[in-house]
Amino acid sequence: MSNSKNISSHACCPGPNKFDATNRRGFMQLGLAGFASLSLPGIMRLQAASAATENTGSKHEKTAVIMVWKPGGCSHIDTYDPKPQAGSEYRGPFSVIPTKVPGLQFTELLPRQAKIADKFTVLRSMYQNAGGHPAGSMQLLSGDSDTRDKPAPRLPDWMSVANYMRSQEGPRTNPLPVYVGVNPPTSYTGAAYLGDAYSPFSVTGDPSSPNFVVPNIGLTDQNEINRLGR
Repeated sequence: MSNSKNISSHACCPGPNKFDATNRRGFMQLGLAGFASLSLPGIMRLQAASAATENTGSKHEKTAVIMVWKPGGCSHIDTYDPKPQAGSEYRGPFSVIPTKVPGLQFTELLPRQAKIADKFTVLRSMYQNAGGHPAGSMQLLSGDSDTRDKPAPRLPDWMSVANYMRSQEGPRTNPLPVYVGVNPPTSYTGAAYLGDAYSPFSVTGDPSSPNFVVPNIGLTDQNEINRLGR
């Protein structure tokens, strides 16, 4: 659990408490408005201004969290925890390769990640007691220890809790949502008893699609646009 003031889930970053286009995370937010439209000089200007802006300090730590949740993803023994010394009934079928971190090995499937292993942390001690993905995901995302699968979470996920905590600090000058979910797994996450006000701002669809638009922002009905233009 991070102590950051802005929490994001599933690959979309909400940015710092005070939104500034010259702030590094504010710069990331511009992707929602058309990142591809930025020129190289514009990008370099934002990066240079970011260093000056973030060195000034502020009331809140300018930190955000991007969480990518992959339910049912690759097996740990086939990726980050190959267990080469274990018996054949426990270890994976792939060979192991060294990483940039001494003593840390990945499987041969991750050569590029092995080269930057010193830039991230692998946690091999996390586990859950449930027999399936739904209950296990709820346990890790909300602390629900009930091992039975449920159609919806009964406890708020950590991001919703952080959203609630931020709301208790008073009004925000940043117009962006504190908690953004890109195609969030609604069967695993949610605000539960905290209420929908603390659920994620949900962005659905494929962001790489040329027709992708962020829902509930701006006008998408052409007839309505034409009427307003009269």
